[in-house]
Amino acid sequence: MTPTLLLIHGWGFGPAFWDAFRAALPDLPMEIVDLGYFGPASQPEPQGAVIVVGHSTGALLALRSPPPGCVGLAAINGFDHFVSLDGAPGVAPRLLDRMIARLPQDTVGTVADFRTRCGDPSPFATPNPDTLGEHLQLLRSMDERDGAARWALPLLNLSGDRDPILPAELRDGAFAQTPRLTRASHADAGHLLPVTHPSWCAARLRDWMQSL
Repeated sequence: MTPTLLLIHGWGFGPAFWDAFRAALPDLPMEIVDLGYFGPASQPEPQGAVIVVGHSTGALLALRSPPPGCVGLAAINGFDHFVSLDGAPGVAPRLLDRMIARLPQDTVGTVADFRTRCGDPSPFATPNPDTLGEHLQLLRSMDERDGAARWALPLLNLSGDRDPILPAELRDGAFAQTPRLTRASHADAGHLLPVTHPSWCAARLRDWMQSL
């Protein structure tokens, strides 16, 4: 039986983030997690085998707490930690601190600026500052490098060489100790691979699933 794909979007986005990706894989069963950034959160619980497809923060959350039945993780624009920790490559902590401090006073502006940096200046619904703030704090503190080293399931890491959010050293070093790691990168892509290059992501995912 084909595993169900459980899609988890990243910070500042919602379930609609996956529309183009879903259209590129119309034959595969899928469920979508809503992290609650713009409305009520929703956590489907698919039965049977599950492959998590996490974008950015979504991949980090899945690495920390995979769902029951998980048989693999596809981390798109993903990472096992976000900020620079103990000299390891990462985003400067002060950048997260600025976002965390600004978010309660200007939630819309904080989200809009981040999405624009990612390459998506489109409008969005009223944001939920509490959930967004909670997950910014997680990004500031979470370090799943040990978890990635212990991850015994297959892991696919797709990245974009022109990613404006993740430094090259962070992209290249993510999941470095994961035993069953497969990497692929797109030379012209940024931080929104499932939106900007859905067919490329779909093809890489199909190839990887067939190899499992």
